[in-house]
Amino acid sequence: MIEIYRMDEKGRVLVPKEIRDIAEIPPGSYFRFEAEKKRITIKAVEPVSEKYYGAFKVDQWPEDLDEYAKEEIMKQWTRKHT
Repeated sequence: MIEIYRMDEKGRVLVPKEIRDIAEIPPGSYFRFEAEKKRITIKAVEPVSEKYYGAFKVDQWPEDLDEYAKEEIMKQWTRKHT
């Protein structure tokens, strides 16, 4: 499916519901943007915190769950490989 939409003055572009449905992208999704000359590629990605939800037992979750998960994974990997 190909659609043409205009970017607003703040650089926002609406992703139409029909396209979100075809791509199976739910509200609240994260995206990775790749840019080349005159081309932008947008890919939906799963945040690290979602992928490892429930894998760590903590008393209080930090504000940045993705960064926390990366740090914990690196600590566990280092313990295993040293």
